[in-house]
Order: sequence, then C-alpha cells, then structure tokens
Amino acid sequence: METHSHTLVKKWPHYLWDFLMLFLAMTLGFFVENKRELYVEHQKEKEFIKSYIEDLENDHNQYNKLITQLAFQCKTLDTLLTKIKGITSATGANGIYKYLWSTTGYPDFIYTDRTIEQLKNSGGFRMIEDKTASARIIKYDAMVKRMQISLNTGVDPELLVLRHLQSTLFDLSCCPEIGNLTPTEKIRFPDPGQLLTYDKKAITQYYNEVLLSKTGFALHKAYLEILKKESANLISLLKEIYQIKDRQG
Repeated sequence: METHSHTLVKKWPHYLWDFLMLFLAMTLGFFVENKRELYVEHQKEKEFIKSYIEDLENDHNQYNKLITQLAFQCKTLDTLLTKIKGITSATGANGIYKYLWSTTGYPDFIYTDRTIEQLKNSGGFRMIEDKTASARIIKYDAMVKRMQISLNTGVDPELLVLRHLQSTLFDLSCCPEIGNLTPTEKIRFPDPGQLLTYDKKAITQYYNEVLLSKTGFALHKAYLEILKKESANLISLLKEIYQIKDRQG
C-alpha cells in the first residue's frame, strides 16, 4: 500500500499577510529608532543651551562689574583733565601723578565662549532647531567680536600714544614702586610733584590724549551696557523657548 505525502501550499493571501506584517514591523522599528534619535538630539540641544546660558550669565556678571569700574575711571579722568588745565611751572605737576593708573588701560572683558566654540567646531548649530534662538546666538557672538575689534583698532592705539606722551612729561624716578609691581594704593606718588617739561604745547597734547582716551572708555562703557541688555534678553528668550527654570538658591 503506497503512502502519499501532501505538500501544504499557502495561498497568495497568506503571503500578502506575511509581507504586510514584516513591513509593519520594519516601519514601526524605523519610527521608534527615529524617535529615539530625535529625543537624544533634543537632549543634546538642551544641554548645549543650558551650558550656553551659563556662559551668558558669566558675561552678564562681568558687564555689571566692568560698567561700574569704567564709570569710576571716566569720573577720575574728568578730575585729571581739570588738574591738567591748572598746571603751570609754579604749580608743578599739580598732583596728577596719582592719576597715572587711570590712563594706562581699562578693565578687561573675558568673553565666555566655551560653548559657542564647541557649537562651531562640532557642527552643533545644526542641532538648534529653533531659528530665532540660533539667529540671536549668532547675533550676540558678532556683537562681542565687534566690540573686541573696536578696542583693538580704536582705544588701544590711543593708549599707546598717551603712554608715549607720559614718558616725555613724567619723571617716574620719584615713585620707583611702580617698577616693583606695587599695588596702586600703596605707591607714594609725589604731590604736587614735578614734570620734565612745562611746555604748553606738550601739556595741551597730553590733555587732548587724555580726553580722547576718556571718550574711548565712555564709548566702551556704553557698548558694554548694550551687550548687558542683549545678554539678559537672550537668557530670557532661551529659557522660555527651552523651558529651562531658574536655578534655586
């Protein structure tokens, strides 16, 4: 007696069903993986923004200090300008030696650019999906860079000229502590002191350069005030967009 084997052949609807189930599983897997990647990217974006906000807050604190220091420096230079006007061979240096420190430079602003440099170097800007946030970050960075260029091309050269004039007017041998890096408040400046020359033209040139430097400091202070406002607005904007709450304590 013969035994016959029967092969079970699936009909085409079964193949179609198998295909649909496989397709559905692959599609769902794709969407899940894509969603996971988007979540990871969003978390990275938010971490970058948090770090950038910390940088902005550090800048903002610097602006507060520098604006106060520059306001005091400008006021001091006003006093110096008044004293320069009163200089004659009879009055001597009229006590201007102690104002030397106010003409040698200005308080430095150290740009906190750690996060934005990471964003630039790693291509991290592509992660910032909000175009308003991205545009404002780029704008702020450009404003800080313009300030630095302005200082390098305007104020710094003026201070070099002023320093040269001082070397022709002041006899620093009367206060040798300057060369020992002695703190300004501990230097014994001569009062009224004597100048190397009382030539009216030289003194007038010195007055002019002090005035120009004071103008440069005042403009620098005004620009810092603009940056202070911009940094505060940018901090508020980013916290709102990314729903970042202020740290407690």
